[in-house]
Amino acid sequence: MSRQASARTTVRLSYVGGLARRMGSRSEELALEAPITVRTVLDQLIENHGEGVRDLFFNQYGWLDPRLFFLIDGEGATLKGGLEAPITGSEEITLVLGIPMSGG
Repeated sequence: MSRQASARTTVRLSYVGGLARRMGSRSEELALEAPITVRTVLDQLIENHGEGVRDLFFNQYGWLDPRLFFLIDGEGATLKGGLEAPITGSEEITLVLGIPMSGG
């Protein structure tokens, strides 16, 4: 029985507004092993950036915080399966904290 090396997939993230300042950049790449979900992306970000970002992503019940918009190809993750929504690495992923405002 042979062991195969596990393939890692690159997931590209963009941060908008205050979240970009909090994360220290406007974008980031993660190399993750399949299967990849919204939850595994967020867990890796917590591991990389420290427990302090956990409260930005999850509410007190462990659910995706409604102030965090995790957009997969422009659609909210909740429309694609929430925390268990699959990620292949080909998606455009944008994270926005709070309600984006316009005007001026």
